[in-house]
Amino acid sequence: MFQPIYSPNPGNRASTRILQAFFILALLCAPFNKPAQASAAPDPAKCMRFYVVAKGERLSQLSSRYGLSPQALAEANGLSTTTPLPHGYVLCIPYKPLDWYFPQAALYASISFNRITVWGTGFPKEHRFNIRIKAYLGSKTKKVGNVLISEDGEFEAFPRIPKEFEKARTLEVCLKDNNDSYRLCTRVSR
Repeated sequence: MFQPIYSPNPGNRASTRILQAFFILALLCAPFNKPAQASAAPDPAKCMRFYVVAKGERLSQLSSRYGLSPQALAEANGLSTTTPLPHGYVLCIPYKPLDWYFPQAALYASISFNRITVWGTGFPKEHRFNIRIKAYLGSKTKKVGNVLISEDGEFEAFPRIPKEFEKARTLEVCLKDNNDSYRLCTRVSR
C-alpha cells in the first residue's frame, strides 16, 4: 500500500508504520495549518467603490486622492498604514460620513407602529437623498423613500417600515446621496 520509508533496521516494521502514519497525518493536516490572514475582507456595504492598486501606489497617495486619512483607508481594509500595497490588490474606498461634508448636519429617527419618522437639520439646500433602512435580522437593507431638503436645510419623512423588518428590534436609518458618494446613519430601537 505505502512505499516503505528507509529504516536502518529493516526488521522493525512497527516503527516504520508509525513514521508513515505520522507523515500521512501531517500531509492531511497541512491545509488546515495555514497562517492566519492579516484581516477579514471589508464589508461591501461600507464601500463607496473598490479600487485596484496599480504598481508602485502607496496608501498615502490613494487616501489623499479620495479625501480620506491614511488611517481611515487602512482601517476600512484591515491594514496598517505601513503595509505595502501589492500590485492588483483590491482596496475598499469607504464612504465619507455626511458630517465630513456638512459638519452641522444632524439626523434623527423614531419608530411608531409600522412607520419610522425621520427628520434632520443642517443639510445642503434643495439636495435629494435616499432613505435606506437596515434591519439587524441579517444584513438586509432596503430603500424606503427619498427626501428633498427644504431651503432652510431641514426635512421630515414618514416612510413605512417594510414587512420583513417589522420584527427587528433595532433599525439603522441612513440618508445616502443619489450618486452614493456620502451618507449619514443613525440607529433606533423599539
